[in-house]
Amino acid sequence: MFSSRGLFKDKPCPGGHNCTLQNCLFKHEDLFTGQDMSVGKQEYDPASVITPESPPPAKRRRLESPETSGQNGIQSKRLRISDNKPLENDSSVVPKPNEKLGIPLSSKTPPTRTMNGLSQSAIHAAPASKQTSTSSSSSSTTNTPPRVTGKPLLSQNRPISPPSTARQKTTPPSQLKPKPLKAEELIPRKVQRDPVAFPQRVFILKQLHKQIDSINKKLGHASADQQSNFLLTEQEVIKQALDEEESAANSSPSGDGYKHAIQGRIGFFKGMDMSRWNGWVGSTWRATTPASKPTTEVTKDGKVKTGLANKEEEITIVKHLRTGLNSVAQYGWVIKAPTDQEIAGAKRALAISGGVETCDRCGTKFTVYPGRNSEGKFTSKGPCRYHWARAPHKRATSEGVYDCCGAVAGSEGCTVAEDHVFKVSDPKRLAALWQFETTPAPKHGKEKQPVTFDCEMCYTTKGMELVRLTAISWPEKVVLLDILVRPIGDLLDLNTRFSGVSKDLYYNAPSYGTRALSPPSQINDNEPPPLEKVASPLAARQLLFDFLDTETPLIGHAIDNDLNVCRIIHPFVIDTVLLFPHPRGLPIRYKLKDLAQKYLNRKIQTGNEEGHDSREDSEATGDLVLVKVAERWADMKRKGWYWKDGKLFPGKP
Repeated sequence: MFSSRGLFKDKPCPGGHNCTLQNCLFKHEDLFTGQDMSVGKQEYDPASVITPESPPPAKRRRLESPETSGQNGIQSKRLRISDNKPLENDSSVVPKPNEKLGIPLSSKTPPTRTMNGLSQSAIHAAPASKQTSTSSSSSSTTNTPPRVTGKPLLSQNRPISPPSTARQKTTPPSQLKPKPLKAEELIPRKVQRDPVAFPQRVFILKQLHKQIDSINKKLGHASADQQSNFLLTEQEVIKQALDEEESAANSSPSGDGYKHAIQGRIGFFKGMDMSRWNGWVGSTWRATTPASKPTTEVTKDGKVKTGLANKEEEITIVKHLRTGLNSVAQYGWVIKAPTDQEIAGAKRALAISGGVETCDRCGTKFTVYPGRNSEGKFTSKGPCRYHWARAPHKRATSEGVYDCCGAVAGSEGCTVAEDHVFKVSDPKRLAALWQFETTPAPKHGKEKQPVTFDCEMCYTTKGMELVRLTAISWPEKVVLLDILVRPIGDLLDLNTRFSGVSKDLYYNAPSYGTRALSPPSQINDNEPPPLEKVASPLAARQLLFDFLDTETPLIGHAIDNDLNVCRIIHPFVIDTVLLFPHPRGLPIRYKLKDLAQKYLNRKIQTGNEEGHDSREDSEATGDLVLVKVAERWADMKRKGWYWKDGKLFPGKP
């Protein structure tokens, strides 16, 4: 290797003045003075003009400008690049190189390139001529503006202002108008594989569109006077129908599965009332409007203000939130007890399977023994390694991870249990263990008050069974029933992380009725009584029936699970899953924990490994229903409903 300056410093550059190298190894002479530009420090003026005869640009040097103070002490005069005018108060401007030497401008000027929005001619400059007089050293100490040619810098003659602190005006979300959609026709979108013949898809799409359009015109127009943002446009209805049909076609490649999914979506829209429609539209199409945000007032102590005078009025309004179960029966709500023939078929299928089940936690196929096997085990292929958190969703940018341990989907479980476990969802098989029963008919006398209830489950050799039942009155939250339950099958796992029932709590619980038989001296009213344990799920159901009849509003979150584990058929159900529907519809549901945080500003289910508290969940569910009662009453009041002598009447008095 050789030094950058040495071997070729006396050799003229082959490129001459057309050389474009910033640090050339060869000799370059100044056009004006004839001196070697390579000797000493080269200076580079970014405001000069490049011509074919101009020497190559050298290193940048810092430009000086008059210290004319502007705002905040910032220099206000700097070089400008916006025009061809020389600097202010500068009468001695160096002429252009071509004019001084008498050389005509070349007709073949290289094209001007653009860098960062500025032309090359505005960036590069020719070297400034050196001062030969003895006064050059003294003049360099004064604040004299440099002599430049070409386009001055923008900031030379313009004061520099600080950034504006004025807040930019934004449109409130409530005033945002729906963005216009791309016009689409009512023709099924292309999918990877058609689940049915294309003409059938067209027919099914039209049926789905007809249902959505019908409910939109009925409920959307009904609220158009006060809440016009709940009325979908024609194109929004078409897009919703196309989205629903496309989703069903992609998720259900089989014809039967596709048709079943479409029927479920048609039933979802068909079963909507005003409150559910407004909630669905507000969380999907109008997510930026206040309608999608909680508006009901909740006090610091957690009480929901409904705007009603007393609990009797609240009970009257809550009956308007009754859930129609016919439209959601396919999603798990049992509205009719299985017949004896269906139960017999379920028992035959169970016998043929030989006790082979699929683990509800890790997906392993295993065998459940009628008693214990020769090794004293209830199940085979143990232990069970699983993730207790829900399976993660794969994101567009990364793999989904489990919340329990941060591992990616498909990784080995982070938790180990002794046995595999399973869950039964088929109503016929549930009835094969013990049959469903409808709540008793109302008796003459006082009307029974609404009840909020919640159940906790454990795993046994018979599947997932009831282990705790809590029922409280609504809206006062008086505990009516809070008991532990001995399941029918042999216990495999108390499921403590979710049920909240520990081994100590379960095995040390006294039998039901022990507290009533205890002497008064042994009862401490300042401490909550220990949970008592009933002998079977059937006994627990019978105790719950003491507070219910077919006309009693029964309130719960995902109440179908609680009703099924208790084998109860109840016609008057209020389910917060349906009062607060997920934008994507059933079977996708919001968690109770998330709803309580959003609408009640309350944190629940924070016990982690200690699990949930069914009483806490029941109270949160009841308060969420109060939120909907407040919204329904506000809507009814706008329409003219009024109270008279404790009774509710439509229209104005």
